[in-house]
Amino acid sequence: MNLNAQVWIDQNAKWHYEFWNIANAGYYDIKNTQDTILGGQLCNQIEQTQYILPSGAIPADTLSLATEYTYVNSDTVFYWKDNQFFTLFNFGANIGDQWLIGINDPSMGQFACNDSSFVEVTNTSSITINSMNYRTITLTTVNNSSLGLEGTFVERFGFMDTNIPSLPFPRFMNCDSTIVFEWNYVTFKCFEDHSFPIYNPSGEDCLSFTGIQDQTQTSAQFELFPNPTTDFINVFSDETGTLILIDYTGKKIKSYSISQSKLIDLSSFARGFYIISFHSKSGTVAMKRVLKI
Repeated sequence: MNLNAQVWIDQNAKWHYEFWNIANAGYYDIKNTQDTILGGQLCNQIEQTQYILPSGAIPADTLSLATEYTYVNSDTVFYWKDNQFFTLFNFGANIGDQWLIGINDPSMGQFACNDSSFVEVTNTSSITINSMNYRTITLTTVNNSSLGLEGTFVERFGFMDTNIPSLPFPRFMNCDSTIVFEWNYVTFKCFEDHSFPIYNPSGEDCLSFTGIQDQTQTSAQFELFPNPTTDFINVFSDETGTLILIDYTGKKIKSYSISQSKLIDLSSFARGFYIISFHSKSGTVAMKRVLKI
């Protein structure tokens, strides 16, 4: 075991990541909010929030993501999923080592992945941060896994890579080549916890953002269902305006006028993600993503 470094986080840990995809950009704020007992272990309770920032016609939005629970034993960090613990990181691993990170949720069966999900170590190294030496592991998802992790992870900090289509915790994978997914490309920005001063290699202001609430209040409002869908989408709004259907490359496919409601037929389109952009007559704009399966 590396005696020079702490394997996992201390109290009040905070991460900040930026992301982008074909439709929008923003950041993740992730915080260790408290300790709790789960499965007989004293765990870190980690809350995750995604902030979508304005980009052109796209309004801001805030999403609360799944709460994660972790604990550490020797070189290994474990996380809680589906009422049991799985290995998240093993910083004592060697190149070629694999471990189980989860078992497929039956509801995700349409993505044609194997039941069991594994990651493999493709590289090991070390990095010096604030005069301390930390081990790193680079992970890739084993083919046909329903959950995946990609990129470089550092002991104590976790995910610390740049422009990787991944998240700090395992995300669902797509094993159906006929479905195109719009992944978020994530970049580490900064970290701090109770016993570690802020680590901010970019030197940018990465812990304070403003204006999100104001942007949200001026957005157009509309609802749609079902989502995912196999054929039709029902769109509803109290405002009159225009709906624009956009594919995952950003190409505008078709426009529709809407006054209170509109039925959009997707039956002839390929499976995958689409964006519906609503431009109200009052001049406000909103966008929502739709998955056709």
